[in-house]
Amino acid sequence: MSPLIRKILTTSISGGGTLAITELTKQAWTTSVNLSVLVGGVVLLVEFLRDFEVRLAELEQGIAEHNERMHGLVEDGFARVNKATELYDRLRSTPLAGGEMTQLAENLAGLGGDQPPIVGAFTQRELRRVADLVKELMAGQAAYDGEDQDWLLTLTHSAATGIDAISTAIDIGFWTTELGRRYLEAQRAAVRRGVPVRRVFVVQSADQRVLEGIRQVGRSHQQLGLSVRIVAVRDLPHWARRPMSDFIVFDRSVSYEVQTDTSGHEGDGDGDGVPGPDLMVASTLLVLSEDKVARRIQRFEDLWAVARPVDGATP
Repeated sequence: MSPLIRKILTTSISGGGTLAITELTKQAWTTSVNLSVLVGGVVLLVEFLRDFEVRLAELEQGIAEHNERMHGLVEDGFARVNKATELYDRLRSTPLAGGEMTQLAENLAGLGGDQPPIVGAFTQRELRRVADLVKELMAGQAAYDGEDQDWLLTLTHSAATGIDAISTAIDIGFWTTELGRRYLEAQRAAVRRGVPVRRVFVVQSADQRVLEGIRQVGRSHQQLGLSVRIVAVRDLPHWARRPMSDFIVFDRSVSYEVQTDTSGHEGDGDGDGVPGPDLMVASTLLVLSEDKVARRIQRFEDLWAVARPVDGATP
């Protein structure tokens, strides 16, 4: 029953009942009508007050729920602002405080929905890859399956105080690859801006063609301003004869290391007797641990001390 019909019926019944009672008690007609109107009006007023109280309670409950929701939204908003402010303050105290982060945020915000879905999926995967890389660097070591194409060049372009590298004979063919040429050009640019680059070639073979191939590579490096030396494994002191591996120490802070697949060790990619680019790189590591980097630095210094110039005596 609608509220209006209920009010009409309640008022009519109350007034009619009052009129009937006054008629039975032999009251004057005027008195009967006045009492009926009075009782009906009081009942109608009570109905309105009742409805007003119900609506007022509903309004109060609605206001309370609205205030609770607004309170939650405000708290959530302040929490996000505080988190964003905290992250911004932390970023300002890091080397990433330049305009790259701002540019990245602006570019991501400008990547509208008119792009193909694959662009959005690709962007998300790249951002996830960068986030994983940063997380691994925070833990002290980052790994990449296979041969890296970016870390080596980026580190070389970023070096400011020095680059020290150990190259075993098995990587001679690397310098004929596209990555090898780009890496060599990056080292040349580092020398031009005043960054010393030192390399020790470790000879593990007595084959004269292998030795001559190493010398040729070493001379080409020297022409670009690099400091190059050669050492034969057989000439190393006993305390220095440990398993050989390629690594590069950048600014005495980061060690770039490759782990090779020895199944390609005997390959000859170009037929000159020098192991060629058929050697497979199994994984690439970035090592930031101070202890491990310190050991790599000491290893390089030990080999550098006993190595000879490229044009010196035969190793």
